[in-house]
Formats: sequence, C-alpha cells, structure tokens
Amino acid sequence: MKLFISAGIEGRAGLNFTEETHKNEGVYQKYGEEKTREDVFGCEAAPAAGAETLVGKDGHGGAPNKKPLA
Repeated sequence: MKLFISAGIEGRAGLNFTEETHKNEGVYQKYGEEKTREDVFGCEAAPAAGAETLVGKDGHGGAPNKKPLA
C-alpha cells in the first residue's frame, strides 16, 4: 500500500483561533511543535497499518516547511 500524508496545522487538537496557525504569532511555536509530533507519529505508525511507501507533504500555507516528517 502507498500512503500520501498532507499535513496542515488547521484543525489540530487544542487550536481555537485562526491566529494560532500564523507563524508570526507568539503561540505558533507551541502548535507547530505539536503538529510535528503528530505528523511523526502518523509516519511511524504507517508501516504497521500496511504502508510500504510513504510520502509526506507539509500542507500548511505555501508548504514552506522543508523538514522531513520522519
């Protein structure tokens, strides 16, 4: 099975306001780090769910995050 994960920050647990998804806001760092933890968890669990190939993309804004998901 091939799995494609496009991960954005919107809709994450704990987010309440649009401003929390903007990099220029002070609270963004907290939610950005949580997003990364959740994304890594999903990638690490993918093989156990049957994924043989995994492709990940940052789906936030213009997808400027160049860090690998796992």
